[in-house]
Amino acid sequence: MVLGVLGALLGAWWLGALVGAVAGGAAVAWWLAGTSERVLQAVDAVPVPSGEQPRLRNLVDGLCATSGLPVPALSIIDVDAANSLAVGTSPDDTTLVLTRGLLDRLDRIELEGVVARELARVRRGEVALATLLVPLGSIAPGLLARFLPDRYDVRADIEAVGLTRYPPGLTRALEKTGTASAVPHVPRSTSHLWLDDPSPTGGEPPATAHSPIEERIATLQEL
Repeated sequence: MVLGVLGALLGAWWLGALVGAVAGGAAVAWWLAGTSERVLQAVDAVPVPSGEQPRLRNLVDGLCATSGLPVPALSIIDVDAANSLAVGTSPDDTTLVLTRGLLDRLDRIELEGVVARELARVRRGEVALATLLVPLGSIAPGLLARFLPDRYDVRADIEAVGLTRYPPGLTRALEKTGTASAVPHVPRSTSHLWLDDPSPTGGEPPATAHSPIEERIATLQEL
């Protein structure tokens, strides 16, 4: 910034423009690079200590081996709600986040379906896009939906079944989470990252609308 102003004052307008553009680009890159950490802090995600949650770790390791993805970091949100999200700007920089309520409610097969869904979004680049769009959701939530694929959550459900080969697992998981997905104090700008709408009933609407859970279940039942 300072060099850009100096260049302009000295008459080297092109130098000022160049340095200003580089500095602006660096500032944007710095902001985007910290988006994942800001999201994790905003949703109160706590890293899973080494050696804990063996059932979850086993499922994640197996599905990552099947899908060819790096194993993500794991975090938990200590709430009774049943929901999940994946955060990261690349497959190598991804954190899988699950609520305590989700882990308590789901059996192994159901949890496998949810993990597979999050990894499917990572594999096709949707998690990276969705993470980078969080700042836009904070500034202009009305624009957020324009950058996301139509029925993105339905597509993720279908791709999850491509990994597990067992539609009833995710179907049963969605049946259990459909009435328990509201997570307290979640920023609206993160709504598109979640398995299902985290907004409380009667609260402020999310920045993007999830497909109805009934539609998602019906789609899975047709597979």
